[in-house]
Amino acid sequence: MISGEVGIFFNYNNDRKELYSVHGKGSIFGEVSFLAGETHSSTAVCMTKCKIAHIPGDVFLQILEEDHNIAIKVIKLLSSRFRQRIGNQEIPHIGKIFSCIYPDLPLRNFKMIRILAYTTFKEIHDSVMVFYFLQGVENDEENKKLFEKLYLSNEDTIIDCCEELLLKKQVYFLNAYSLLKMEFNENKLIDFLSIFRRFFSAIFVEIPSIDFPISPVILKTCDNILFFERYGATSIAIKELYLEQFRQMDFLDHQNKMIFVYEKSIKEKTPFEEADKNNTYYIKTFVEEELEPQENQSLRRLVRILLNRSRGLTLGGGGARAFAHVGCLEVLETEQIEFDAIIGSSMGAVIGALYAMGASANDIRKMIEKYLPRSEVILDKNIPTVSFFKGKKLNTLLNNVFKDLRIEELDIPFYCTATDLVTGKMIVFDRGFIDFALRCSVSLPGIYPPIKFGEYVLIDGSVINNLPGEFLKEKGYNKILGINVTPLVDPISSQTEIEKEKGLKGVYEYFSLPPILNIINRSVSIQGRELLKYQLQFFDYILQPDITEFGLFDFHFRDQIIEKGRIEALEKLPKLKEIFLES
Repeated sequence: MISGEVGIFFNYNNDRKELYSVHGKGSIFGEVSFLAGETHSSTAVCMTKCKIAHIPGDVFLQILEEDHNIAIKVIKLLSSRFRQRIGNQEIPHIGKIFSCIYPDLPLRNFKMIRILAYTTFKEIHDSVMVFYFLQGVENDEENKKLFEKLYLSNEDTIIDCCEELLLKKQVYFLNAYSLLKMEFNENKLIDFLSIFRRFFSAIFVEIPSIDFPISPVILKTCDNILFFERYGATSIAIKELYLEQFRQMDFLDHQNKMIFVYEKSIKEKTPFEEADKNNTYYIKTFVEEELEPQENQSLRRLVRILLNRSRGLTLGGGGARAFAHVGCLEVLETEQIEFDAIIGSSMGAVIGALYAMGASANDIRKMIEKYLPRSEVILDKNIPTVSFFKGKKLNTLLNNVFKDLRIEELDIPFYCTATDLVTGKMIVFDRGFIDFALRCSVSLPGIYPPIKFGEYVLIDGSVINNLPGEFLKEKGYNKILGINVTPLVDPISSQTEIEKEKGLKGVYEYFSLPPILNIINRSVSIQGRELLKYQLQFFDYILQPDITEFGLFDFHFRDQIIEKGRIEALEKLPKLKEIFLES
Protein backbone atom coordinates (compact mmCIF):
# COMPACT_ATOMS: atom_id res chain seq x y z
CA MET A 1 0.00 0.00 0.00
CA ILE A 2 1.45 3.37 -1.05
CA SER A 3 -1.54 5.40 0.15
CA GLY A 4 -5.21 4.99 0.89
CA GLU A 5 -7.05 2.18 2.64
CA VAL A 6 -8.08 -1.32 1.58
CA GLY A 7 -10.52 -3.51 3.48
CA ILE A 8 -10.27 -7.31 3.29
CA PHE A 9 -13.66 -9.01 3.50
CA PHE A 10 -14.12 -12.68 4.30
CA ASN A 11 -16.38 -14.49 1.80
CA TYR A 12 -19.06 -16.76 3.27
CA ASN A 13 -20.93 -19.42 1.32
CA ASN A 14 -24.21 -17.49 1.54
CA ASP A 15 -22.68 -14.43 -0.17
CA ARG A 16 -22.34 -12.61 3.16
CA LYS A 17 -19.10 -10.64 3.48
CA GLU A 18 -17.51 -9.63 6.78
CA LEU A 19 -14.68 -7.15 7.25
CA TYR A 20 -11.74 -8.69 9.10
CA SER A 21 -8.71 -6.55 8.27
CA VAL A 22 -7.86 -3.05 7.07
CA HIS A 23 -4.63 -2.12 5.29
CA GLY A 24 -3.20 1.37 5.12
CA LYS A 25 0.01 3.06 3.98
CA GLY A 26 3.03 0.71 4.14
CA SER A 27 0.93 -2.41 4.66
CA ILE A 28 1.30 -5.61 2.65
CA PHE A 29 -1.65 -7.71 1.57
CA GLY A 30 -2.39 -10.34 -1.03
CA GLU A 31 -4.34 -13.48 -1.85
CA VAL A 32 -2.94 -16.25 0.34
CA SER A 33 -5.72 -18.81 -0.05
CA PHE A 34 -3.33 -21.34 -1.58
CA LEU A 35 -1.31 -21.24 1.66
CA ALA A 36 -4.34 -21.20 3.96
CA GLY A 37 -5.96 -24.16 2.20
CA GLU A 38 -9.02 -22.17 1.13
CA THR A 39 -10.77 -21.37 -2.12
CA HIS A 40 -10.49 -17.64 -2.88
CA SER A 41 -11.39 -16.86 0.69
CA SER A 42 -11.47 -13.07 0.61
CA THR A 43 -12.20 -9.94 -1.38
CA ALA A 44 -10.14 -6.72 -1.31
CA VAL A 45 -12.13 -3.48 -1.53
CA CYS A 46 -10.69 0.04 -1.82
CA MET A 47 -12.29 2.00 1.02
CA THR A 48 -10.71 5.28 -0.11
CA LYS A 49 -8.83 6.46 -3.17
CA CYS A 50 -5.76 4.20 -3.19
CA LYS A 51 -2.31 3.84 -4.69
CA ILE A 52 -1.21 0.21 -4.69
CA ALA A 53 2.04 -1.32 -5.95
CA HIS A 54 1.57 -4.72 -7.59
CA ILE A 55 4.50 -7.10 -7.00
CA PRO A 56 4.79 -10.21 -9.23
CA GLY A 57 5.21 -13.53 -7.41
CA ASP A 58 8.81 -14.26 -8.43
CA VAL A 59 9.90 -10.74 -7.49
CA PHE A 60 8.09 -11.01 -4.16
CA LEU A 61 9.92 -14.24 -3.28
CA GLN A 62 13.23 -12.56 -4.04
CA ILE A 63 12.26 -9.64 -1.75
CA LEU A 64 11.41 -12.08 1.05
CA GLU A 65 14.88 -13.61 0.80
CA GLU A 66 16.53 -10.20 0.98
CA ASP A 67 14.33 -8.55 3.65
CA HIS A 68 13.33 -10.70 6.62
CA ASN A 69 11.09 -7.92 8.04
CA ILE A 70 8.75 -8.35 5.08
CA ALA A 71 8.79 -12.11 5.59
CA ILE A 72 7.71 -11.56 9.20
CA LYS A 73 4.79 -9.40 8.01
CA VAL A 74 3.66 -12.16 5.65
CA ILE A 75 3.77 -14.69 8.50
CA LYS A 76 1.61 -12.35 10.60
CA LEU A 77 -0.81 -12.04 7.68
CA LEU A 78 -1.15 -15.82 7.43
CA SER A 79 -1.55 -16.11 11.19
CA SER A 80 -4.32 -13.51 11.11
CA ARG A 81 -6.09 -15.42 8.34
CA PHE A 82 -5.99 -18.68 10.29
CA ARG A 83 -7.30 -17.00 13.45
CA GLN A 84 -10.14 -15.51 11.43
CA ARG A 85 -10.89 -18.92 9.97
CA ILE A 86 -11.41 -20.47 13.42
CA GLY A 87 -13.29 -17.45 14.71
CA ASN A 88 -10.70 -16.04 17.11
CA GLN A 89 -9.84 -12.89 15.15
CA GLU A 90 -11.30 -9.68 16.51
CA ILE A 91 -13.24 -7.71 13.89
CA PRO A 92 -11.33 -4.48 13.18
CA HIS A 93 -12.88 -1.14 14.06
CA ILE A 94 -13.74 0.95 11.03
CA GLY A 95 -15.66 4.18 11.37
CA LYS A 96 -17.61 6.20 8.84
CA ILE A 97 -16.71 9.58 7.38
CA PHE A 98 -19.48 12.06 6.55
CA SER A 99 -18.85 15.14 4.42
CA CYS A 100 -21.35 17.92 5.15
CA ILE A 101 -22.32 20.80 2.91
CA TYR A 102 -25.07 23.45 3.16
CA PRO A 103 -24.97 25.52 -0.08
CA ASP A 104 -27.66 28.07 0.81
CA LEU A 105 -26.67 28.60 4.45
CA PRO A 106 -22.92 27.85 4.77
CA LEU A 107 -22.73 29.36 8.27
CA ARG A 108 -25.47 26.97 9.39
CA ASN A 109 -23.47 23.99 8.12
CA PHE A 110 -21.33 23.88 11.26
CA LYS A 111 -24.42 24.16 13.48
CA MET A 112 -25.91 21.12 11.78
CA ILE A 113 -22.64 19.21 12.06
CA ARG A 114 -22.34 20.03 15.75
CA ILE A 115 -25.84 18.85 16.64
CA LEU A 116 -25.35 15.72 14.50
CA ALA A 117 -22.07 14.98 16.28
CA TYR A 118 -23.57 15.33 19.76
CA THR A 119 -26.63 13.28 18.76
CA THR A 120 -24.31 10.59 17.39
CA PHE A 121 -22.32 10.56 20.62
CA LYS A 122 -25.49 9.99 22.65
CA GLU A 123 -26.62 7.19 20.33
CA ILE A 124 -23.36 5.20 20.18
CA HIS A 125 -21.80 6.18 23.54
CA ASP A 126 -18.45 6.51 21.80
CA SER A 127 -16.14 9.34 20.77
CA VAL A 128 -16.97 11.37 17.65
CA MET A 129 -14.57 13.56 15.65
CA VAL A 130 -15.43 16.79 13.83
CA PHE A 131 -13.10 18.55 11.37
CA TYR A 132 -14.22 22.09 10.61
CA PHE A 133 -12.92 25.19 8.82
CA LEU A 134 -15.07 27.89 10.40
CA GLN A 135 -13.42 30.68 12.39
CA GLY A 136 -14.55 32.03 15.74
CA VAL A 137 -15.65 28.74 17.36
CA GLU A 138 -15.07 28.13 21.08
CA ASN A 139 -11.46 26.98 21.82
CA ASP A 140 -10.68 27.72 18.17
CA GLU A 141 -6.94 28.39 18.53
CA GLU A 142 -6.42 25.33 20.71
CA ASN A 143 -8.30 23.15 18.22
CA LYS A 144 -6.26 24.61 15.35
CA LYS A 145 -2.89 23.97 17.03
CA LEU A 146 -3.81 20.37 17.81
CA PHE A 147 -4.85 19.76 14.22
CA GLU A 148 -1.62 21.24 12.83
CA LYS A 149 0.45 19.16 15.25
CA LEU A 150 -1.34 15.95 14.21
CA TYR A 151 -1.43 16.63 10.48
CA LEU A 152 2.30 17.34 10.34
CA SER A 153 3.19 14.31 12.49
CA ASN A 154 4.05 10.79 11.38
CA GLU A 155 1.59 7.90 11.51
CA ASP A 156 2.79 6.54 14.87
CA THR A 157 2.34 9.93 16.56
CA ILE A 158 -1.16 10.30 15.14
CA ILE A 159 -2.09 6.80 16.34
CA ASP A 160 -0.74 7.53 19.83
CA CYS A 161 -2.76 10.75 19.95
CA CYS A 162 -5.96 9.01 18.81
CA GLU A 163 -5.52 6.36 21.49
CA GLU A 164 -5.04 9.08 24.08
CA LEU A 165 -8.15 10.98 22.91
CA LEU A 166 -10.26 7.85 23.14
CA LEU A 167 -9.49 7.50 26.84
CA LYS A 168 -12.05 10.24 27.38
CA LYS A 169 -15.25 9.62 25.45
CA GLN A 170 -16.60 12.87 24.04
CA VAL A 171 -17.10 14.89 20.85
CA TYR A 172 -13.79 16.32 19.62
CA PHE A 173 -13.48 19.37 17.37
CA LEU A 174 -10.36 20.02 15.30
CA ASN A 175 -10.03 23.23 13.28
CA ALA A 176 -8.60 22.23 9.89
CA TYR A 177 -8.40 25.79 8.53
CA SER A 178 -4.60 25.42 8.17
CA LEU A 179 -5.19 22.91 5.37
CA LEU A 180 -6.42 25.71 3.15
CA LYS A 181 -3.06 27.48 3.45
CA MET A 182 -0.71 24.48 3.30
CA GLU A 183 0.80 23.01 0.17
CA PHE A 184 -1.81 20.43 -0.77
CA ASN A 185 -0.86 16.72 -0.72
CA GLU A 186 -3.76 14.48 -1.73
CA ASN A 187 -2.26 11.20 -0.50
CA LYS A 188 -1.35 12.67 2.88
CA LEU A 189 -4.92 13.89 3.45
CA ILE A 190 -6.37 10.49 2.50
CA ASP A 191 -3.98 8.66 4.83
CA PHE A 192 -4.68 11.14 7.63
CA LEU A 193 -8.44 10.58 7.45
CA SER A 194 -7.95 6.82 7.15
CA ILE A 195 -6.03 6.70 10.44
CA PHE A 196 -8.81 8.53 12.27
CA ARG A 197 -11.37 6.16 10.83
CA ARG A 198 -9.65 3.28 12.63
CA PHE A 199 -10.34 4.90 15.99
CA PHE A 200 -13.54 6.95 15.70
CA SER A 201 -16.93 5.42 14.84
CA ALA A 202 -18.13 8.64 13.22
CA ILE A 203 -16.18 11.51 11.66
CA PHE A 204 -17.96 14.63 10.37
CA VAL A 205 -16.06 16.89 7.97
CA GLU A 206 -17.24 20.37 7.05
CA ILE A 207 -16.88 21.19 3.35
CA PRO A 208 -15.98 24.91 3.34
CA SER A 209 -16.47 25.36 -0.39
CA ILE A 210 -16.53 22.98 -3.28
CA ASP A 211 -13.93 25.16 -5.03
CA PHE A 212 -11.11 24.40 -2.57
CA PRO A 213 -8.60 21.72 -3.76
CA ILE A 214 -9.18 19.64 -0.63
CA SER A 215 -12.96 19.38 -1.15
CA PRO A 216 -12.98 16.79 -4.00
CA VAL A 217 -10.56 14.60 -2.04
CA ILE A 218 -12.71 14.68 1.09
CA LEU A 219 -15.87 14.06 -0.91
CA LYS A 220 -14.33 11.03 -2.64
CA THR A 221 -12.89 9.64 0.60
CA CYS A 222 -16.04 9.91 2.70
CA ASP A 223 -18.72 7.24 3.08
CA ASN A 224 -21.60 9.66 2.62
CA ILE A 225 -22.16 13.27 1.55
CA LEU A 226 -24.80 15.02 3.64
CA PHE A 227 -26.34 17.69 1.44
CA PHE A 228 -28.32 20.00 3.74
CA GLU A 229 -31.18 22.07 2.38
CA ARG A 230 -33.77 24.37 3.87
CA TYR A 231 -37.00 22.85 2.61
CA GLY A 232 -38.67 25.17 0.14
CA ALA A 233 -35.83 27.72 0.20
CA THR A 234 -32.91 26.15 -1.66
CA SER A 235 -32.38 27.50 -5.15
CA ILE A 236 -32.82 24.74 -7.75
CA ALA A 237 -30.08 26.36 -9.84
CA ILE A 238 -27.60 26.25 -6.95
CA LYS A 239 -28.47 22.65 -6.15
CA GLU A 240 -28.05 21.55 -9.77
CA LEU A 241 -24.72 23.38 -9.96
CA TYR A 242 -23.39 21.42 -6.99
CA LEU A 243 -24.75 18.11 -8.24
CA GLU A 244 -23.16 18.66 -11.65
CA GLN A 245 -19.81 19.35 -9.96
CA PHE A 246 -20.19 16.14 -7.97
CA ARG A 247 -20.83 14.21 -11.18
CA GLN A 248 -17.72 15.69 -12.76
CA MET A 249 -15.63 14.50 -9.82
CA ASP A 250 -16.16 10.97 -11.12
CA PHE A 251 -17.13 9.28 -7.87
CA LEU A 252 -17.22 5.50 -8.04
CA ASP A 253 -20.78 5.56 -6.69
CA HIS A 254 -21.68 9.20 -6.16
CA GLN A 255 -25.45 8.70 -6.29
CA ASN A 256 -25.47 6.22 -3.38
CA LYS A 257 -23.09 8.43 -1.40
CA MET A 258 -25.45 11.42 -1.55
CA ILE A 259 -27.94 11.87 1.29
CA PHE A 260 -30.29 14.85 1.01
CA VAL A 261 -31.30 16.23 4.39
CA TYR A 262 -34.14 18.75 4.32
CA GLU A 263 -34.60 21.00 7.33
CA LYS A 264 -38.19 21.98 7.94
CA SER A 265 -40.27 23.39 10.76
CA ILE A 266 -42.75 21.31 12.75
CA LYS A 267 -45.69 22.86 10.88
CA GLU A 268 -44.37 22.06 7.40
CA LYS A 269 -45.64 18.86 5.78
CA THR A 270 -43.47 16.44 3.86
CA PRO A 271 -44.18 16.84 0.11
CA PHE A 272 -45.93 13.82 -1.41
CA GLU A 273 -43.74 13.73 -4.51
CA GLU A 274 -40.51 13.58 -2.45
CA ALA A 275 -41.45 11.27 0.40
CA ASP A 276 -40.53 7.98 -1.27
CA LYS A 277 -37.19 8.98 -2.76
CA ASN A 278 -34.16 7.00 -1.63
CA ASN A 279 -31.49 8.83 0.36
CA THR A 280 -33.87 11.68 1.22
CA TYR A 281 -34.68 12.56 4.82
CA TYR A 282 -36.77 15.31 6.38
CA ILE A 283 -35.80 16.52 9.84
CA LYS A 284 -37.78 18.96 11.96
CA THR A 285 -34.93 21.11 13.21
CA PHE A 286 -35.34 24.49 11.59
CA VAL A 287 -36.60 27.39 13.70
CA GLU A 288 -34.59 30.41 12.58
CA GLU A 289 -31.33 30.64 10.71
CA GLU A 290 -29.53 32.24 13.65
CA LEU A 291 -30.73 29.68 16.21
CA GLU A 292 -29.11 26.34 16.94
CA PRO A 293 -30.97 23.28 15.62
CA GLN A 294 -32.18 21.09 18.47
CA GLU A 295 -31.85 17.35 18.94
CA ASN A 296 -35.11 15.52 18.29
CA GLN A 297 -36.47 12.18 17.17
CA SER A 298 -36.05 12.83 13.44
CA LEU A 299 -32.39 13.79 13.98
CA ARG A 300 -31.74 10.67 16.05
CA ARG A 301 -33.39 8.58 13.35
CA LEU A 302 -31.07 10.08 10.71
CA VAL A 303 -28.02 9.28 12.88
CA ARG A 304 -29.08 5.66 13.35
CA ILE A 305 -29.62 5.25 9.61
CA LEU A 306 -26.21 6.80 8.83
CA LEU A 307 -24.46 4.41 11.23
CA ASN A 308 -26.39 1.28 10.19
CA ARG A 309 -28.09 1.06 13.57
CA SER A 310 -31.69 1.62 12.40
CA ARG A 311 -34.60 -0.11 14.10
CA GLY A 312 -37.86 -1.36 12.65
CA LEU A 313 -41.06 -2.28 14.49
CA THR A 314 -43.59 -4.83 13.26
CA LEU A 315 -47.07 -4.98 14.84
CA GLY A 316 -49.30 -7.97 14.20
CA GLY A 317 -53.08 -8.10 14.02
CA GLY A 318 -55.47 -9.65 16.49
CA GLY A 319 -58.57 -7.50 16.90
CA ALA A 320 -58.95 -6.26 20.49
CA ARG A 321 -55.85 -8.25 21.44
CA ALA A 322 -53.79 -5.68 19.51
CA PHE A 323 -54.32 -3.32 22.45
CA ALA A 324 -51.38 -5.22 24.00
CA HIS A 325 -49.17 -3.29 21.55
CA VAL A 326 -49.94 -0.14 23.53
CA GLY A 327 -48.60 -1.68 26.74
CA CYS A 328 -45.41 -2.77 24.99
CA LEU A 329 -44.99 0.71 23.50
CA GLU A 330 -45.36 2.30 26.94
CA VAL A 331 -42.34 0.34 28.19
CA LEU A 332 -40.28 0.91 25.05
CA GLU A 333 -41.07 4.62 25.20
CA THR A 334 -40.04 4.86 28.86
CA GLU A 335 -36.72 3.18 28.06
CA GLN A 336 -36.21 5.50 25.06
CA ILE A 337 -36.09 2.66 22.55
CA GLU A 338 -37.17 4.51 19.41
CA PHE A 339 -38.00 3.07 16.01
CA ASP A 340 -37.17 4.36 12.57
CA ALA A 341 -39.92 2.60 10.64
CA ILE A 342 -43.16 0.82 11.51
CA ILE A 343 -45.15 -1.78 9.61
CA GLY A 344 -48.40 -3.32 10.75
CA SER A 345 -51.17 -5.60 9.64
CA SER A 346 -54.85 -5.45 10.59
CA MET A 347 -55.42 -3.87 14.03
CA GLY A 348 -51.64 -3.73 14.52
CA ALA A 349 -51.53 -1.33 11.56
CA VAL A 350 -54.02 0.98 13.30
CA ILE A 351 -51.90 1.12 16.49
CA GLY A 352 -48.76 1.56 14.37
CA ALA A 353 -50.26 4.46 12.40
CA LEU A 354 -51.18 6.29 15.60
CA TYR A 355 -47.65 5.88 16.94
CA ALA A 356 -46.10 6.89 13.60
CA MET A 357 -48.05 10.14 13.55
CA GLY A 358 -46.43 11.17 16.82
CA ALA A 359 -48.97 10.02 19.42
CA SER A 360 -47.41 8.71 22.63
CA ALA A 361 -48.46 5.36 24.07
CA ASN A 362 -50.50 7.23 26.67
CA ASP A 363 -52.16 9.31 23.92
CA ILE A 364 -53.10 6.09 22.09
CA ARG A 365 -54.57 4.66 25.29
CA LYS A 366 -56.79 7.74 25.63
CA MET A 367 -57.82 7.63 21.97
CA ILE A 368 -58.83 3.98 22.30
CA GLU A 369 -60.93 4.86 25.33
CA LYS A 370 -62.59 7.70 23.41
CA TYR A 371 -63.13 6.16 19.98
CA LEU A 372 -63.27 2.39 20.60
CA PRO A 373 -64.65 1.68 24.10
CA ARG A 374 -66.58 -1.42 22.98
CA SER A 375 -67.11 -3.60 19.90
CA GLU A 376 -70.51 -2.13 18.98
CA VAL A 377 -68.76 1.08 17.86
CA ILE A 378 -67.36 -0.66 14.75
CA LEU A 379 -69.88 -3.46 14.20
CA ASP A 380 -72.92 -2.68 12.02
CA LYS A 381 -74.81 -5.84 11.14
CA ASN A 382 -75.20 -6.84 7.52
CA ILE A 383 -77.02 -9.53 5.53
CA PRO A 384 -74.22 -12.14 5.69
CA THR A 385 -73.75 -12.82 1.99
CA VAL A 386 -70.25 -11.28 1.80
CA SER A 387 -69.61 -10.32 5.42
CA PHE A 388 -71.39 -10.21 8.76
CA PHE A 389 -70.82 -6.47 9.15
CA LYS A 390 -71.07 -3.58 6.69
CA GLY A 391 -67.90 -1.74 7.77
CA LYS A 392 -69.47 1.73 7.53
CA LYS A 393 -69.05 2.36 11.26
CA LEU A 394 -65.40 1.35 10.95
CA ASN A 395 -64.94 3.72 8.00
CA THR A 396 -66.40 6.59 10.02
CA LEU A 397 -64.20 5.87 13.03
CA LEU A 398 -60.99 5.75 10.97
CA ASN A 399 -61.90 8.96 9.17
CA ASN A 400 -62.69 10.75 12.46
CA VAL A 401 -59.30 9.77 13.88
CA PHE A 402 -57.01 10.30 10.87
CA LYS A 403 -59.10 12.74 8.82
CA ASP A 404 -57.24 13.63 5.58
CA LEU A 405 -53.77 12.71 6.88
CA ARG A 406 -51.56 10.87 4.42
CA ILE A 407 -48.97 8.17 5.09
CA GLU A 408 -46.26 10.40 3.58
CA GLU A 409 -46.90 13.04 6.26
CA LEU A 410 -46.31 10.82 9.29
CA ASP A 411 -43.41 11.54 11.64
CA ILE A 412 -42.06 7.97 11.34
CA PRO A 413 -41.97 6.06 8.02
CA PHE A 414 -45.03 3.80 8.09
CA TYR A 415 -46.31 0.87 6.03
CA CYS A 416 -49.38 -1.30 6.34
CA THR A 417 -50.36 -4.48 4.54
CA ALA A 418 -53.42 -5.95 2.85
CA THR A 419 -54.00 -9.14 0.87
CA ASP A 420 -55.23 -9.18 -2.72
CA LEU A 421 -57.93 -11.82 -3.22
CA VAL A 422 -57.27 -11.92 -6.98
CA THR A 423 -53.53 -12.69 -6.98
CA GLY A 424 -53.10 -13.89 -3.41
CA LYS A 425 -50.21 -11.45 -2.95
CA MET A 426 -49.37 -9.07 -0.13
CA ILE A 427 -49.99 -5.41 -0.94
CA VAL A 428 -48.02 -2.81 1.02
CA PHE A 429 -49.37 0.73 1.40
CA ASP A 430 -46.58 3.30 1.64
CA ARG A 431 -48.52 6.35 0.50
CA GLY A 432 -52.03 7.74 0.27
CA PHE A 433 -54.74 8.47 2.82
CA ILE A 434 -54.20 6.59 6.06
CA ASP A 435 -57.86 5.86 6.80
CA PHE A 436 -58.29 4.08 3.46
CA ALA A 437 -55.07 2.05 3.80
CA LEU A 438 -56.08 0.96 7.30
CA ARG A 439 -59.62 0.09 6.19
CA CYS A 440 -58.09 -2.31 3.65
CA SER A 441 -55.71 -3.75 6.22
CA VAL A 442 -58.46 -4.58 8.76
CA SER A 443 -60.91 -6.22 6.35
CA LEU A 444 -61.08 -9.53 8.21
CA PRO A 445 -62.60 -12.23 5.94
CA GLY A 446 -66.23 -12.86 6.78
CA ILE A 447 -66.30 -9.98 9.24
CA TYR A 448 -65.87 -6.97 6.94
CA PRO A 449 -66.38 -6.84 3.15
CA PRO A 450 -63.32 -6.67 0.87
CA ILE A 451 -62.28 -3.28 -0.49
CA LYS A 452 -61.95 -2.75 -4.24
CA PHE A 453 -58.89 -0.68 -5.13
CA GLY A 454 -58.15 -0.44 -8.83
CA GLU A 455 -57.43 -3.97 -10.04
CA TYR A 456 -57.18 -5.28 -6.48
CA VAL A 457 -59.80 -6.77 -4.17
CA LEU A 458 -58.27 -6.31 -0.73
CA ILE A 459 -58.79 -8.10 2.57
CA ASP A 460 -56.97 -8.17 5.90
CA GLY A 461 -53.16 -8.08 5.68
CA SER A 462 -52.77 -10.78 8.34
CA VAL A 463 -54.23 -13.39 5.98
CA ILE A 464 -50.94 -13.70 4.12
CA ASN A 465 -48.46 -12.36 6.71
CA ASN A 466 -49.49 -11.26 10.17
CA LEU A 467 -45.99 -10.09 11.15
CA PRO A 468 -44.32 -8.72 7.97
CA GLY A 469 -40.81 -8.11 9.35
CA GLU A 470 -39.25 -9.30 6.09
CA PHE A 471 -40.41 -6.11 4.37
CA LEU A 472 -38.45 -3.88 6.79
CA LYS A 473 -35.35 -6.06 6.43
CA GLU A 474 -35.55 -5.72 2.66
CA LYS A 475 -35.88 -1.95 3.13
CA GLY A 476 -32.50 -2.01 4.89
CA TYR A 477 -33.47 -1.57 8.54
CA ASN A 478 -30.89 -3.25 10.74
CA LYS A 479 -32.71 -4.40 13.87
CA ILE A 480 -36.31 -5.61 13.75
CA LEU A 481 -38.64 -6.07 16.72
CA GLY A 482 -41.90 -7.94 16.24
CA ILE A 483 -44.89 -7.93 18.59
CA ASN A 484 -47.17 -10.92 18.05
CA VAL A 485 -50.64 -10.74 19.62
CA THR A 486 -51.99 -13.96 18.15
CA PRO A 487 -52.04 -16.57 20.96
CA LEU A 488 -50.51 -19.99 20.35
CA VAL A 489 -53.46 -21.55 22.18
CA ASP A 490 -56.92 -19.99 21.76
CA PRO A 491 -59.69 -21.68 23.81
CA ILE A 492 -62.10 -18.77 23.20
CA SER A 493 -62.15 -19.26 19.41
CA SER A 494 -62.90 -22.96 19.84
CA GLN A 495 -65.99 -22.21 21.94
CA THR A 496 -69.01 -23.12 19.77
CA GLU A 497 -71.81 -23.40 22.31
CA ILE A 498 -73.88 -20.88 24.25
CA GLU A 499 -72.30 -20.03 27.62
CA LYS A 500 -75.29 -21.05 29.74
CA GLU A 501 -73.79 -19.71 32.97
CA LYS A 502 -74.18 -16.18 31.54
CA GLY A 503 -77.95 -16.64 31.13
CA LEU A 504 -79.67 -14.29 28.65
CA LYS A 505 -76.43 -12.35 28.17
CA GLY A 506 -74.79 -15.53 26.93
CA VAL A 507 -77.61 -16.08 24.43
CA TYR A 508 -77.34 -12.46 23.21
CA GLU A 509 -73.55 -12.71 22.75
CA TYR A 510 -73.90 -16.02 20.92
CA PHE A 511 -76.19 -14.59 18.25
CA SER A 512 -74.75 -11.05 18.02
CA LEU A 513 -71.18 -12.34 17.63
CA PRO A 514 -71.68 -15.92 16.44
CA PRO A 515 -68.82 -18.43 16.92
CA ILE A 516 -68.25 -18.60 13.15
CA LEU A 517 -66.52 -15.18 13.34
CA ASN A 518 -63.94 -16.45 15.83
CA ILE A 519 -63.57 -19.70 13.92
CA ILE A 520 -62.78 -17.87 10.66
CA ASN A 521 -60.28 -15.61 12.39
CA ARG A 522 -58.65 -18.50 14.26
CA SER A 523 -58.28 -20.46 11.02
CA VAL A 524 -56.43 -17.54 9.48
CA SER A 525 -54.25 -17.01 12.58
CA ILE A 526 -53.24 -20.69 12.75
CA GLN A 527 -51.93 -20.44 9.21
CA GLY A 528 -50.10 -17.22 10.13
CA ARG A 529 -48.58 -18.84 13.19
CA GLU A 530 -47.15 -21.66 11.09
CA LEU A 531 -45.80 -19.20 8.51
CA LEU A 532 -44.11 -17.21 11.28
CA LYS A 533 -41.88 -20.20 12.05
CA TYR A 534 -40.22 -19.68 8.68
CA GLN A 535 -39.86 -15.93 9.13
CA LEU A 536 -38.06 -15.81 12.47
CA GLN A 537 -34.79 -15.06 10.64
CA PHE A 538 -36.09 -11.57 9.84
CA PHE A 539 -36.52 -10.61 13.50
CA ASP A 540 -33.95 -9.79 16.14
CA TYR A 541 -36.57 -10.31 18.83
CA ILE A 542 -40.31 -11.02 19.12
CA LEU A 543 -42.54 -10.09 22.06
CA GLN A 544 -45.57 -12.34 22.64
CA PRO A 545 -47.93 -10.97 25.32
CA ASP A 546 -50.08 -13.59 27.05
CA ILE A 547 -53.54 -12.56 25.87
CA THR A 548 -55.04 -16.07 25.68
CA GLU A 549 -57.95 -15.15 27.97
CA PHE A 550 -59.18 -12.37 25.66
CA GLY A 551 -61.21 -12.66 22.49
CA LEU A 552 -61.17 -10.93 19.13
CA PHE A 553 -63.97 -8.53 20.10
CA ASP A 554 -63.10 -7.88 23.77
CA PHE A 555 -62.49 -4.17 23.24
CA HIS A 556 -64.08 -3.41 26.62
CA PHE A 557 -61.14 -5.16 28.31
CA ARG A 558 -58.71 -2.59 26.92
CA ASP A 559 -56.95 -1.81 30.23
CA GLN A 560 -56.40 -5.47 31.06
CA ILE A 561 -55.09 -6.23 27.56
CA ILE A 562 -52.78 -3.19 27.58
CA GLU A 563 -51.41 -4.35 30.94
CA LYS A 564 -50.58 -7.75 29.44
CA GLY A 565 -48.42 -5.97 26.89
CA ARG A 566 -46.64 -3.98 29.63
CA ILE A 567 -45.93 -7.17 31.59
CA GLU A 568 -44.41 -8.90 28.56
CA ALA A 569 -42.18 -5.94 27.65
CA LEU A 570 -41.02 -5.46 31.26
CA GLU A 571 -40.13 -9.14 31.60
CA LYS A 572 -38.10 -9.05 28.38
CA LEU A 573 -36.60 -5.59 29.01
CA PRO A 574 -32.99 -6.73 29.69
CA LYS A 575 -32.92 -8.52 26.33
CA LEU A 576 -34.56 -5.61 24.54
CA LYS A 577 -31.94 -3.20 25.90
CA GLU A 578 -29.13 -5.53 24.92
CA ILE A 579 -30.34 -5.84 21.34
CA PHE A 580 -31.73 -2.40 20.58
CA LEU A 581 -29.70 -0.05 22.78
CA GLU A 582 -26.33 -1.61 23.55
CA SER A 583 -25.41 -3.34 20.30
